[in-house]
Amino acid sequence: MILETLTPRYFRNLVERQTAFHPVANLFVGDNGQGKTNVLEAIYFLATTKSFRTARLEHLIAFGKPELFIQGSVHRDSVRKAISIGFETGEQRRRELMVNGQKCTLADYLGGISVLAYSASRLEVLRGGPEERRRFLDRGIAALHPRYIADLGRYNRSLRQRNALLQDIRKGRAPSRALDPWDEELVSSALPIISSRQAYVSELRQAHGKVVAAHAYHIDDVEMNYRPNSAPGEKAEAELARARELRPREIKLGHSLIGPHRDDVEFRWQHRPVHEVLSGGELKMTLLFLKFAKLILHSERHREPPIFLLDDLDAELDLGITARLVAYLTGVTQLFATSAKPSILERLGLRDFRIFRLKAGALTIEK
Repeated sequence: MILETLTPRYFRNLVERQTAFHPVANLFVGDNGQGKTNVLEAIYFLATTKSFRTARLEHLIAFGKPELFIQGSVHRDSVRKAISIGFETGEQRRRELMVNGQKCTLADYLGGISVLAYSASRLEVLRGGPEERRRFLDRGIAALHPRYIADLGRYNRSLRQRNALLQDIRKGRAPSRALDPWDEELVSSALPIISSRQAYVSELRQAHGKVVAAHAYHIDDVEMNYRPNSAPGEKAEAELARARELRPREIKLGHSLIGPHRDDVEFRWQHRPVHEVLSGGELKMTLLFLKFAKLILHSERHREPPIFLLDDLDAELDLGITARLVAYLTGVTQLFATSAKPSILERLGLRDFRIFRLKAGALTIEK
């Protein structure tokens, strides 16, 4: 799978211009604030309809513009196709997905390009709140099992409906017994989410251990433990009983206290949270190894690795290990990376690549 071209319009500061990429490795260089990371983010958004930097998509739109549009050309299995995404803010807040000029559903669109992104902003997975870690799990699972998107959508819809009903009951506009069917729906829709997350953390833990061992990294025993809001293995009947027990408190607060929207994942080293004991460089290497573990799982599942986006290639990363990882990447997939140093790919031993210079959002080929 190769991303051959990218054309952004009104995406952050990027200038509207079609750019053709190298099939092996592409490096984006330039001063801070010129748009290097924006290119990687545009590729990620084209592939996933999400950003790896913000949950607020309106922040992706260039200042003063009402919409954005990105188009890419993908070469996969000897077939070329054009995919595009448009997003409009304001009252309409519309999203339009297209493959070869035809509108399509999210389920049909996703998978057109498979990507993994490493960025220092993703360190919130290790040092931030549980929402980031849940998002980390959900995106990884969805990349392996597209059906999970539908499972997650069903759960989120039931959660919104139940929370709205709790608000109504709190304000005296509905009786508490109206929660009975929504308790059942919430618990029923939660079970596949919990099961998928348990299985994925187990698989990711094993793959991560293999990656760390292969590179003999000194942070070699990071614990990764899934902490569901419900007790592991708990049956629907027990969860329903728990929901009924928590009902008075939920009504008082006006939101649900039970369900996978309150799950977490612990990353610990020597029995302490990794963000408390590891240095900035060690956290970045740990996150990079997690991304490689994701790549392994994706490759095993789909028999094809995803495109890899590597932001700030030379920032506090072990150069020797990074060289081996990048050499592996460029042997199996297409790499997009950013750096402040144009010589970094040569220092890492690569010879087959293209360098782009970013200045005020405009891309030009430097080498």
